[in-house]
Amino acid sequence: MRVAVIDSRPPKVGSLLDNADFYAVEIARACKAERPDVIVLPEHFNTTQVLGDSEVTADSEYLRRLGHAANAHRVNLVGSVHLRENGFLFNTGILINREGKVAGKQHKTHLATPEALFTKITRGDELEVIETDFGKIGILVCWDYHFPEAVRTLVLKGAEMLFVPLAGDGRLIENGISMGIEYSGKAIALDNRVPVVFAVTHASSKNPSMIVDTKAQVVAKSSDHEHIITGVVDTKEKVF
Repeated sequence: MRVAVIDSRPPKVGSLLDNADFYAVEIARACKAERPDVIVLPEHFNTTQVLGDSEVTADSEYLRRLGHAANAHRVNLVGSVHLRENGFLFNTGILINREGKVAGKQHKTHLATPEALFTKITRGDELEVIETDFGKIGILVCWDYHFPEAVRTLVLKGAEMLFVPLAGDGRLIENGISMGIEYSGKAIALDNRVPVVFAVTHASSKNPSMIVDTKAQVVAKSSDHEHIITGVVDTKEKVF
């Protein structure tokens, strides 16, 4: 299965729909050379470089535009957005399928301190496995993946692959480079026998996005100059 990560950012501040159009172009670019089965976008990517209100709903024009891009290129999309649902605001991992429909949602269950204290975001209280045309997946939004119990719960529920949209990880700094994602990603893959894909909002060579396969090998990593990465992983690969 081919996976792509897009961690580029709109070049200038604009409207919410400007943001949607930027990512639609990036999705087309990611699909131009090799057609991935799934593209992963970062945490709350709908707020990146957006002036004013960036909340969306499941039937909003914002997600319709991304759905159109997914359908046009026959690709699944995963990422997290600030989603308004039933009167509450959530930081929500979403799956948009190849038909362009929102086919799965996972509200962030572990809010970071700034979210809990200084925003109106409500935490989710369930961890759900999402069925896709390429297998069963789990979405862990940023801080969620720091908790082994959350990872293990999804795997025990049948998740064959984990996706982690996150703002970044400042743990375990070595020579100015954060090793938190790489060390944790390898540990998660090795302990649970599942690939893990990280898409970073504030990505750089010091805090890169990453694709880690079932054998805990990093198959792709973003950099200061490359913000679309691809890699092939096998969720059925035997490790012994």
